[in-house]
Amino acid sequence: MKLKLFQQPTNQHKDVCTSVGWSIHNELYSAGDDSVILKWNMSGEPIGTALDLSFHNQTNKDSSSNSSNIKPKSLEELGNRMKNKSKRNSKRNQPKNVYFTKLAWFPLKNKRQTGSSEVYLVGCADGSFRVVSKSGREEMKVNAHIGAVVCLSWNHEGTAIATGGEDGVIKIWSRTCKPRSTLCSTGSCVYALAWSPNNDQILYTHKEELVIKPLFASSKQLRWKAHGGSIVICVDWSPITNQIVSGGEDGRYKVWDSYGRVLYQSQPNEHPISSISWALGGELFAVGSFNLIKVCDKTGWNMARETTNTGSVVDLAWTSDGTQLAAAGASGAVCFGQLVDRKIEWKNLIVQLIDTNKVQVSDILNDTMEELEFRDRVVKLALGFNHLIVATTTQCCIYDVQSWHTPHNFDLPDTVNLIVQSVSVFLLIDNVTGIQVFNYEGRLICNPKFTGLRTDFLNAHTISICDDVICVTDKSSPKTIKTFDISTRKLIDNPFE
Repeated sequence: MKLKLFQQPTNQHKDVCTSVGWSIHNELYSAGDDSVILKWNMSGEPIGTALDLSFHNQTNKDSSSNSSNIKPKSLEELGNRMKNKSKRNSKRNQPKNVYFTKLAWFPLKNKRQTGSSEVYLVGCADGSFRVVSKSGREEMKVNAHIGAVVCLSWNHEGTAIATGGEDGVIKIWSRTCKPRSTLCSTGSCVYALAWSPNNDQILYTHKEELVIKPLFASSKQLRWKAHGGSIVICVDWSPITNQIVSGGEDGRYKVWDSYGRVLYQSQPNEHPISSISWALGGELFAVGSFNLIKVCDKTGWNMARETTNTGSVVDLAWTSDGTQLAAAGASGAVCFGQLVDRKIEWKNLIVQLIDTNKVQVSDILNDTMEELEFRDRVVKLALGFNHLIVATTTQCCIYDVQSWHTPHNFDLPDTVNLIVQSVSVFLLIDNVTGIQVFNYEGRLICNPKFTGLRTDFLNAHTISICDDVICVTDKSSPKTIKTFDISTRKLIDNPFE
């Protein structure tokens, strides 16, 4: 596996880029100390300004309408001008720029839930956070902390918000930004926080410690020293694998279970670990440091390592399909990374993604090689049961291993997050249509739906398919397996427990 990086030759942000986040439509939003939020496409091209709260933008109209060069017609008009000038000067003496610290998109369950839910949060250095719509309209401003809002996050259901600040306080807010509770006051800056998979606990950093704090006072908190005597800078908690990953000033990153037991500890890097982020499927996580990005598997082993020209990587964000990431750089750069050179094997076949839109198929028994090229970026690959399935950003291509020149193709409404195969059928999962079952001729068999389905939390370990039945782990009850009959297209009444 390799990480193919791309960034613009000139930085679009004029100051530090402090945070990045992907919308559900796979558009990247980047926030910076220049008081501007920029919008990017998946190719790494800037496509506009989403929000501009800089001093120049706020006062541009005032300066353009300045009529001080026109002579007053009376003493009264002269007096009014002097008053207005005094007011403008007093306003200019006040700080106008809004410095953004953290950006977090609302966790949409699927793309059909748009409208009022298509918003993001942005934390600010003045102690407030703002709710901004996709169109760039500021919906709400909330004064939350004394000092900067350093970290903020929606819970996985989008029903609550957690914020942490320079004042050492962690607060919980409702979906409508009404204060619910003050979870704790640590006495020192809270650099990072994350929600538990069940949304009933908050993981946060406290100096050299990690703390898991339940939302209910009756439950006991868990606290442990994570990085010796070094400050913990960043942390993330995977909702899929229930594993925690942290990075500190000691230059190490560590993988933990939910009980605070270390599963992996890296060798110290030359510089502190400044950012860390799980991919949505829970199989990979990314680590950011000074001019460096690493991609590791869930056990901690390094899968890809690339140098950048961004300065310290202060924030990382993955797309929903887990194949592309974006990094915010202290130099003002925004860096895009694409996972290539991915490899899958089945019997005598080896399929390798050699470029963003090229797949190489090698037959080690017959010593033959085929190269398949696609018009769009390849997102997912699956090989098994004598068929290769290639999902790009717009199409699904189904190949019989006996013939590589006549695939069955059909269009996709959204980016595919997961492919699971069986002997006669396979399923695709995306954020628009949910679960879809197809045969190997590309014909849709069924589109199962049931209450509580969260497609963004499904991976190869939580869903399985055979020719007759789909089995899905119920997120609301992890010990329950729901079954769906493919032939009758109905949910079987009695789940397994």
